[in-house]
Amino acid sequence: MSMKTSLKGKIALVVSEGVVDTPYLDSKNVWTVGVGVTKAAGDIDPAANKGRTFSMKEIMDMFTKVLVKYEDAVNNAVKVPLKQHEFDALVHFVYNIGEGGFRRSKLLSNLNAGKKNTAFQTGFHGWLKPPELKGRRDKERAMALTGQYGGSIAPLYGVNRNFKPVAKGNVDVERALNIGNTPAPTPQPKPTTPAPVEKQNWFTMLLKFVGDLLSGLSKRKKTK
Repeated sequence: MSMKTSLKGKIALVVSEGVVDTPYLDSKNVWTVGVGVTKAAGDIDPAANKGRTFSMKEIMDMFTKVLVKYEDAVNNAVKVPLKQHEFDALVHFVYNIGEGGFRRSKLLSNLNAGKKNTAFQTGFHGWLKPPELKGRRDKERAMALTGQYGGSIAPLYGVNRNFKPVAKGNVDVERALNIGNTPAPTPQPKPTTPAPVEKQNWFTMLLKFVGDLLSGLSKRKKTK
């Protein structure tokens, strides 16, 4: 049975990638948007959407759809049983280096040879170009070996006039992933409005009292 990325795995991946709500040029000048989504990875062309700001729901829907490709890459390449946090770490890794890189990696060859500890201890750090990826590789190794996923707040970016990311704020990833998945609240019945009660002023009440009194006296006279 094919494995799927857990919610914690998705959160960890979005935190590592960051969220850019407008198409931008990455470090290799490839048009990208959202959670590291390129034209090659998804079914959207970021270059054709220059200047457009995507909603958080659109970004997370895009990410969830693209993620399947990387889950399939891990499921198809790995021939040994995996725990959930190990699978999540590998998807996290492949999302960054691609399926081709993963299939060529020593991590995969050691893993399929039954050397799981060696694969996880050293395999992630075989991919450290650029050097700034070391923090990400440390996170993937910790996830695979001990099930540590890290926090749930991702950086949010916009773009400058050169289509390069600029800091904009933060995203609560768990909440963002749940946008659109929360059932609509059950409509409450409207309260019924009581029929208006006719108000009577003191003069009307006095006339009614006098009328009732005279009517009573008239009836008493007739009975005598």
